[in-house]
Amino acid sequence: MPEHRECLERAVVKPKMGSTFTDSASTKDTTLANKPGQLVTYTLVDTTRTLAGKSGVYVFDNNLDTLYQYYESNGDLSIYVDFSAAGYDAGQEWVTFPFASQTTANITTFSKLVVDTVTISGSVQGSGTGTDIVSGHSLSVEKATLTSQAKSMLVGTIPATVLLHYAPSIGLVTYQDFTEQGRLFGTSISGGTTNYLTSYSLK
Repeated sequence: MPEHRECLERAVVKPKMGSTFTDSASTKDTTLANKPGQLVTYTLVDTTRTLAGKSGVYVFDNNLDTLYQYYESNGDLSIYVDFSAAGYDAGQEWVTFPFASQTTANITTFSKLVVDTVTISGSVQGSGTGTDIVSGHSLSVEKATLTSQAKSMLVGTIPATVLLHYAPSIGLVTYQDFTEQGRLFGTSISGGTTNYLTSYSLK
């Protein structure tokens, strides 16, 4: 007799126009300790945007900042990442975070002239699953980690790490921790940001 196996489907939700989510956003000091955060609310304002080769991009806006994400057919999530090095904008690139596939891949290496020619390279990998509590609700999350470095002849090398949690049941990232440590013009630097979802409203 064949073995009976229960099949559990991964619940995936794409939020509808007007959905909102509120983050607690804080920055890190030079010891990498988080300073007191502030609440930032994003609203889904577009689901049909075309951006850097992708169509059907979801756009979340809070009047000061805009987030772009794209739902891949295999359940992974692509995010238009704004790379920076010690406060210098080093350019933007789509990065596919393997939340569903839990694989490992290199990001697209690119260069941009900032103070010097800065080259961004790195990799992204799945880093397991877990649970986040948002507004008293327990959400199953999938995790991925982006490890990158900004490198130039003049500035030096500044490595950075971004850890993300993603809840497919609401179609949103629930936690993001960014840390960079390195040397700028021979001086040690460190810092970063931490964002975590405090509440949401799906339409």
